[in-house]
Amino acid sequence: MHKYSQDIRVVTQSAPSLARLLNKNKRFIQCNKRSCAIQDPKICNARNVVYKATCTVCGKFYIGSTSPPFHNRVAQHLQPSRKTAVSVHAISHARSAREIFSFSIVSRHSSEIRCRIAEALEIDKCAPTLNGKEEFLDYRPF
Repeated sequence: MHKYSQDIRVVTQSAPSLARLLNKNKRFIQCNKRSCAIQDPKICNARNVVYKATCTVCGKFYIGSTSPPFHNRVAQHLQPSRKTAVSVHAISHARSAREIFSFSIVSRHSSEIRCRIAEALEIDKCAPTLNGKEEFLDYRPF
């Protein structure tokens, strides 16, 4: 038998579940799109997010939410053929939305309904000038 000069303690710690590890890694998958307008590639594939689109010319902004990947929603805003609030505002500056808008994530959520409620609260709090719809009046009590 060996004698040790120090006491040895065994400490056990539970490992994270496989589902948690997979979700954590999936959350930060780098963007591999050829022409991505999002400046931070780590947020490109984020889902269930409330986002802000800011005009770099005049400072006006739009608050929105998306459940599909963030990149897909930004791409929709940047298509000149679509009449979104962002693309219409870009036309008022006689530029493309890709040239003048920057996109950022305001908050992330675990489900689509939480995301929609958070979007309504953010719109109510910030009163963005480019949001023209009153579609979230049902959520005002929250």
